[in-house]
Amino acid sequence: MRNRVIGWTTVVLTALGVGASTAGGAASAPDPNLVAAQIAAQRILSLVSLPAGAVTQSSDPSVGGTLSKLYLPSGAQQVVRTQFWTVNEAPGAVSDYIYQHPPTGSRFSSEQEPVPPPPTSSSWQETRSFPGVTGRVTSELLEINVATGAAGGTAVRADAIVLWRPTWERVPATARAARVRLDGFAQRTVTGAALSRLRALVDTQPVVAPGVYACPAGFAGQAIQVTFVDAHGRTLAKIAANSADGCRWLSVRVGSRRGPALLGGWELPGRLWAAGSLIHCTDSQLAVSVGKQSLYQSQASATITVRNAARAPCSLEGVPSIELLTATGRRLPVSDRRVRMPLSVVTAPRHGALSADIFWKAGSGRCTLPVPALARIGLPGAGRRVDVTLTPGRHRLGPCTGRLGISPLGWI
Repeated sequence: MRNRVIGWTTVVLTALGVGASTAGGAASAPDPNLVAAQIAAQRILSLVSLPAGAVTQSSDPSVGGTLSKLYLPSGAQQVVRTQFWTVNEAPGAVSDYIYQHPPTGSRFSSEQEPVPPPPTSSSWQETRSFPGVTGRVTSELLEINVATGAAGGTAVRADAIVLWRPTWERVPATARAARVRLDGFAQRTVTGAALSRLRALVDTQPVVAPGVYACPAGFAGQAIQVTFVDAHGRTLAKIAANSADGCRWLSVRVGSRRGPALLGGWELPGRLWAAGSLIHCTDSQLAVSVGKQSLYQSQASATITVRNAARAPCSLEGVPSIELLTATGRRLPVSDRRVRMPLSVVTAPRHGALSADIFWKAGSGRCTLPVPALARIGLPGAGRRVDVTLTPGRHRLGPCTGRLGISPLGWI
């Protein structure tokens, strides 16, 4: 199940950047969005408010060069501007002043020490964010660090960190259709308003910031590629997202140029599903089974497995339903309750499987009702319900009466 943490993938983005742009030569004019990011960085630094008497410094004025040892990743899509100051006051007083005078237009993002900073603190860090410009300057941050000054008083470091997107990293307006492939199998073509929404997804996503990421373990079975073509069927751009990559970033290629990775990979299946371009699973190609229950101190659970018996992948979205019946077909007084979890589109790979968890409160009293012999499973989007014969065991599946929780379908 995708809601289980079964491992982590660590992704390292080097200082060369994420999918650095290859556009232009050495003599090319700078990208207008890069210029906008540089201007934004200078503007952000100018908004730093310090106590009276602060003096600008050309190098790190902290004890032992503490402020120079801070790690700030940088890459082709990131602009970083740094400024140092000294203030003839104690670090606690300076950090408190900065906290009380936030830059205009910013909002609090994170801190390294308690907020508000204690008057006795000798070091402190705060990060504030600004709105940015969608599709152009996608992230604007100001990080302020305070430390003890080498000559007494306080040393201050401020970093303006701005991410920007290349102007060319957009699906051309001449695109007339988008051809979808899922795990290598052709799906339905996207046109019209749905095509415009796909283009908007690419145009509005933020750039992935350089750095080190620990991502949830990926799952095979949902590698999506979308090819945008013009009226003559010529390829203009491609986007892709793969569930095997736990971070699920969106890769973009326009012509022969590969753009920096974007954050919209998790949204792509939902957009395609809404556009009707992913092939839905049918009940005739799905085999359903229910595993034996597992008992814990206060809760019991079991798993519904949905296996795709077809040669091609298909997709589902939503939560199954379940009814419990006796051998004579009598329905037991148990109702299902959907777990409040975000729904997502998941793909059953060819000959692969999906699953959903069912769970209930372990009973402490004696149940006089018959043990369920059948589970009637309804799959989201399928036209009929499937009766699954339950394997006899020492314990009954589900509660005697009451609620049976059920989760959305996800990967095994």
